[in-house]
Amino acid sequence: MRQATRAVLALLLVSSILILAFPHRTSAIPYKIEGYLENSQGSPIPMANISISGRYYNSTVQGFQTETYYVTTDTTGYFRLNIAAMEPGGFESGTEMTVSYRSEGVTVSKTITIQGLGAWANLTYEEKPNLVDALTSPVGIVALVLISTAIFVVYYLYHSSDKESTQQTENAPKRVERRRRQR
Repeated sequence: MRQATRAVLALLLVSSILILAFPHRTSAIPYKIEGYLENSQGSPIPMANISISGRYYNSTVQGFQTETYYVTTDTTGYFRLNIAAMEPGGFESGTEMTVSYRSEGVTVSKTITIQGLGAWANLTYEEKPNLVDALTSPVGIVALVLISTAIFVVYYLYHSSDKESTQQTENAPKRVERRRRQR
Protein backbone atom coordinates (compact mmCIF):
# COMPACT_ATOMS: atom_id res chain seq x y z
CA MET A 1 0.00 0.00 0.00
CA ARG A 2 2.84 2.27 0.86
CA GLN A 3 4.44 1.75 -2.54
CA ALA A 4 1.14 2.45 -4.29
CA THR A 5 0.85 5.75 -2.39
CA ARG A 6 4.39 6.68 -3.38
CA ALA A 7 3.67 5.80 -6.99
CA VAL A 8 0.53 7.92 -6.98
CA LEU A 9 2.40 10.84 -5.36
CA ALA A 10 5.22 10.53 -7.88
CA LEU A 11 2.70 10.41 -10.74
CA LEU A 12 0.95 13.52 -9.40
CA LEU A 13 4.28 15.33 -9.01
CA VAL A 14 5.39 14.47 -12.55
CA SER A 15 1.97 15.41 -13.94
CA SER A 16 1.96 18.79 -12.19
CA ILE A 17 5.48 19.55 -13.40
CA LEU A 18 4.52 18.67 -16.97
CA ILE A 19 1.36 20.80 -16.76
CA LEU A 20 3.33 23.77 -15.43
CA ALA A 21 6.06 23.36 -18.05
CA PHE A 22 3.70 23.79 -20.99
CA PRO A 23 2.58 27.35 -21.78
CA HIS A 24 -0.91 28.14 -20.66
CA ARG A 25 -3.46 29.56 -22.98
CA THR A 26 -4.75 32.71 -21.34
CA SER A 27 -7.98 34.33 -22.24
CA ALA A 28 -7.53 37.15 -24.71
CA ILE A 29 -9.17 40.48 -24.04
CA PRO A 30 -11.25 41.64 -27.00
CA TYR A 31 -10.01 45.02 -28.18
CA LYS A 32 -11.38 47.15 -30.98
CA ILE A 33 -9.94 50.00 -32.99
CA GLU A 34 -12.60 52.05 -34.71
CA GLY A 35 -13.11 55.43 -36.26
CA TYR A 36 -14.30 57.45 -39.22
CA LEU A 37 -12.47 58.51 -42.37
CA GLU A 38 -13.68 61.72 -43.96
CA ASN A 39 -12.37 64.40 -46.28
CA SER A 40 -11.66 68.01 -45.36
CA GLN A 41 -15.29 68.98 -46.07
CA GLY A 42 -16.56 66.39 -43.58
CA SER A 43 -17.91 63.95 -46.18
CA PRO A 44 -17.24 60.24 -45.53
CA ILE A 45 -14.84 58.33 -47.77
CA PRO A 46 -16.46 54.94 -48.45
CA MET A 47 -14.63 51.75 -49.49
CA ALA A 48 -11.23 53.10 -48.41
CA ASN A 49 -8.43 50.78 -47.28
CA ILE A 50 -7.26 51.54 -43.72
CA SER A 51 -4.03 49.98 -42.45
CA ILE A 52 -3.49 49.38 -38.74
CA SER A 53 0.00 48.32 -37.72
CA GLY A 54 1.92 47.82 -34.52
CA ARG A 55 4.71 45.87 -32.87
CA TYR A 56 4.05 42.81 -30.77
CA TYR A 57 6.18 40.20 -29.06
CA ASN A 58 6.22 36.94 -30.99
CA SER A 59 7.09 34.12 -28.62
CA THR A 60 7.95 31.67 -31.42
CA VAL A 61 10.84 33.82 -32.70
CA GLN A 62 11.59 35.36 -29.30
CA GLY A 63 11.46 38.92 -30.59
CA PHE A 64 9.32 41.83 -31.70
CA GLN A 65 7.62 41.88 -35.06
CA THR A 66 5.40 44.34 -36.87
CA GLU A 67 1.94 43.19 -37.81
CA THR A 68 -0.34 45.10 -40.19
CA TYR A 69 -4.09 44.60 -40.47
CA TYR A 70 -6.28 46.04 -43.21
CA VAL A 71 -9.91 47.06 -42.93
CA THR A 72 -12.26 48.76 -45.38
CA THR A 73 -14.57 51.64 -44.54
CA ASP A 74 -18.28 51.23 -45.05
CA THR A 75 -20.60 53.69 -46.84
CA THR A 76 -20.49 56.11 -43.89
CA GLY A 77 -16.68 56.06 -43.68
CA TYR A 78 -16.73 53.93 -40.51
CA PHE A 79 -14.11 51.25 -39.89
CA ARG A 80 -13.54 48.77 -37.07
CA LEU A 81 -10.93 46.14 -36.31
CA ASN A 82 -11.41 43.61 -33.54
CA ILE A 83 -8.15 42.19 -32.26
CA ALA A 84 -7.26 40.18 -29.19
CA ALA A 85 -5.03 41.96 -26.75
CA MET A 86 -3.08 40.38 -23.91
CA GLU A 87 -2.84 37.00 -25.58
CA PRO A 88 0.48 35.14 -25.53
CA GLY A 89 2.72 36.74 -28.09
CA GLY A 90 0.07 39.35 -28.94
CA PHE A 91 -0.34 43.04 -28.41
CA GLU A 92 0.04 44.16 -24.83
CA SER A 93 -1.63 47.00 -23.00
CA GLY A 94 0.35 50.18 -23.65
CA THR A 95 1.43 49.13 -27.14
CA GLU A 96 1.27 51.90 -29.74
CA MET A 97 -0.46 51.23 -33.04
CA THR A 98 -0.63 53.40 -36.14
CA VAL A 99 -3.87 53.84 -38.05
CA SER A 100 -3.23 55.12 -41.60
CA TYR A 101 -4.92 55.95 -44.87
CA ARG A 102 -2.91 56.55 -48.03
CA SER A 103 -4.18 57.89 -51.33
CA GLU A 104 -2.32 59.43 -54.26
CA GLY A 105 0.90 59.90 -52.32
CA VAL A 106 -0.77 61.56 -49.33
CA THR A 107 -0.82 59.68 -46.03
CA VAL A 108 -2.96 60.54 -43.03
CA SER A 109 -2.13 58.66 -39.85
CA LYS A 110 -2.86 58.66 -36.16
CA THR A 111 -1.06 56.87 -33.35
CA ILE A 112 -3.15 55.22 -30.65
CA THR A 113 -2.27 53.25 -27.52
CA ILE A 114 -3.95 50.00 -26.54
CA GLN A 115 -5.65 50.70 -23.22
CA GLY A 116 -8.97 49.57 -21.90
CA LEU A 117 -11.28 47.91 -24.39
CA GLY A 118 -10.83 50.07 -27.47
CA ALA A 119 -9.70 53.30 -29.08
CA TRP A 120 -11.09 55.77 -31.61
CA ALA A 121 -8.94 56.87 -34.50
CA ASN A 122 -10.84 59.41 -36.60
CA LEU A 123 -8.91 60.43 -39.73
CA THR A 124 -9.40 63.50 -41.92
CA TYR A 125 -7.95 63.25 -45.43
CA GLU A 126 -7.06 66.51 -47.15
CA GLU A 127 -6.61 65.92 -50.82
CA LYS A 128 -3.80 67.73 -52.60
CA PRO A 129 -5.21 69.20 -55.78
CA ASN A 130 -3.28 68.25 -58.88
CA LEU A 131 -2.89 70.40 -61.99
CA VAL A 132 -5.74 68.77 -63.92
CA ASP A 133 -8.15 69.26 -61.01
CA ALA A 134 -7.07 72.89 -60.61
CA LEU A 135 -7.47 73.66 -64.32
CA THR A 136 -10.88 71.98 -64.64
CA SER A 137 -12.33 73.76 -61.62
CA PRO A 138 -14.46 76.88 -62.28
CA VAL A 139 -11.70 79.17 -61.05
CA GLY A 140 -9.17 77.36 -63.23
CA ILE A 141 -11.34 77.71 -66.36
CA VAL A 142 -11.80 81.45 -65.73
CA ALA A 143 -8.05 81.83 -65.19
CA LEU A 144 -7.30 79.95 -68.45
CA VAL A 145 -9.72 82.16 -70.40
CA LEU A 146 -8.22 85.36 -68.93
CA ILE A 147 -4.64 84.27 -69.58
CA SER A 148 -5.34 83.19 -73.17
CA THR A 149 -7.22 86.47 -73.83
CA ALA A 150 -4.30 88.47 -72.47
CA ILE A 151 -1.87 86.55 -74.68
CA PHE A 152 -3.99 87.17 -77.80
CA VAL A 153 -4.35 90.91 -77.01
CA VAL A 154 -0.60 91.32 -76.48
CA TYR A 155 0.12 89.38 -79.68
CA TYR A 156 -2.35 91.52 -81.66
CA LEU A 157 -0.97 94.79 -80.27
CA TYR A 158 2.61 93.76 -80.97
CA HIS A 159 1.92 92.80 -84.58
CA SER A 160 -0.34 95.77 -85.28
CA SER A 161 2.37 98.18 -84.07
CA ASP A 162 4.87 96.51 -86.45
CA LYS A 163 2.54 97.10 -89.41
CA GLU A 164 2.00 100.76 -88.47
CA SER A 165 5.71 101.42 -88.18
CA THR A 166 6.32 99.66 -91.50
CA GLN A 167 3.62 101.73 -93.17
CA GLN A 168 5.01 104.95 -91.73
CA THR A 169 8.49 104.21 -92.99
CA GLU A 170 7.15 103.36 -96.46
CA ASN A 171 5.08 106.58 -96.66
CA ALA A 172 7.80 108.82 -95.34
CA PRO A 173 9.92 110.66 -97.91
CA LYS A 174 13.16 108.99 -98.54
CA ARG A 175 16.18 110.70 -97.30
CA VAL A 176 18.49 111.64 -100.01
CA GLU A 177 22.08 111.71 -99.28
CA ARG A 178 24.40 113.92 -101.13
CA ARG A 179 27.78 112.94 -101.98
CA ARG A 180 30.47 115.17 -100.91
CA ARG A 181 32.84 116.25 -103.37
CA GLN A 182 36.27 115.32 -102.91
CA ARG A 183 38.65 118.15 -103.09
